[in-house]
Amino acid sequence: MKVSILINTYNYAKYLPQAIESALGQTYPVHEIIVVDDGSTDETDVSIRPKYATHQAIKWIRKENAGQLSAFQAGIDASTGELFFFLDADDYYEFDYVSLMVGYYKEHTRADFVFSEPAKFSGTATQTKNRNDPKSYDYGISLIRELTTQSFIGRQTSTLSLKKKLLDQLFPLPDYMLKTWEICADEYLIRGASLAGANKHYYGIQRVNYRIHGNNLFQGSKSTDIYHKYERERNICSLINHLKEKFHIQHNHLELAALEYKTIPTPSPSDTALYER
Repeated sequence: MKVSILINTYNYAKYLPQAIESALGQTYPVHEIIVVDDGSTDETDVSIRPKYATHQAIKWIRKENAGQLSAFQAGIDASTGELFFFLDADDYYEFDYVSLMVGYYKEHTRADFVFSEPAKFSGTATQTKNRNDPKSYDYGISLIRELTTQSFIGRQTSTLSLKKKLLDQLFPLPDYMLKTWEICADEYLIRGASLAGANKHYYGIQRVNYRIHGNNLFQGSKSTDIYHKYERERNICSLINHLKEKFHIQHNHLELAALEYKTIPTPSPSDTALYER
């Protein structure tokens, strides 16, 4: 399977080299690494780009600042792989991450969207990683679940992988959607995949190192503000309405709930309770 890795960055020059090196250092041969610089004003263009832009495996895209979802779209437009991995510039992969994930896709041929478990770290301290017998779960199709409960079946951006054919259903996007999701663009990938009828899987390996630092903590701290929470929920409603129109989802789709439940091979008690409502 041809693998594309998209690294999106904005003013993360101090972290970006580690992200790029982790992508270059994968044991599985990566077809292309697409670095999208979303108009950085730090040293990214003058110090980091010259070191990597001529590398044969790297496609370097510099664009005007328009936010994370816009960076995703630019990278996806330039990609040619079959399997797509996302990596934020302040995170990095362990050397065997892509190999393990590709192996999972080959074993689970119906999977369209697979996410893993992040190993969070701050400075040099990293949480204990699960190296043995990782948990996995096939969520089946989650269109009705998303419509009725807005379940967030996914993790942080850097843990997400999707088949390119699924991304081609989700992109391109109108400008107003790109503007709305300048940050937290993983929300679009996760909810969009569900409403596109993707088969979602969780694979609990911890080979993605997710950096905790001032900027992403700031975004998290805003979630307790009632006005920020209201705006976020309003944006999610708009996102869902956009995708319902895009995929021609009508009210009678709710009649598929019983069939959707059967797409989960071994439902958990909580999933059974959810679909029995």
